[in-house]
Amino acid sequence: PLFMSNDLRSISDRAKEILQNQLAIAINQDPLGVQGARVYKDDHFEVWKRPLSAGRYAVAVVHGAQDPMPLPIAINLAKLYIVECHLGYKVFDVFESRPIGVFTLSGVIYLRVNPSGAVLLHLEPLCPPGNPAWL
Repeated sequence: PLFMSNDLRSISDRAKEILQNQLAIAINQDPLGVQGARVYKDDHFEVWKRPLSAGRYAVAVVHGAQDPMPLPIAINLAKLYIVECHLGYKVFDVFESRPIGVFTLSGVIYLRVNPSGAVLLHLEPLCPPGNPAWL
């Protein structure tokens, strides 16, 4: 379940959009049921990865530093150990409801993350399970 620790009668419209985001809910309730794990940490960011059913992934990039401005980060699927589909992955920004693009394992995804903010990505493999492109 999704939890909020505030009065839901007085939350902003943006917060309501996030809470009612169907893809975020689907990630939260994915039937594979595997918990996410932190795969990267530095002075500014934490990156978390959660495997989902059908070879998909959720990746959360969290800006934990107290910087006053959004910061850029470049992430690579291979460095996140997302390597099962050699053809690559379609990447979608869950909270902004927009496609980021199609990335190969060596491709670089460039993001900007707001202070104390997060970007949640949904990755869908270009090759279905059982395809020879899978490892």
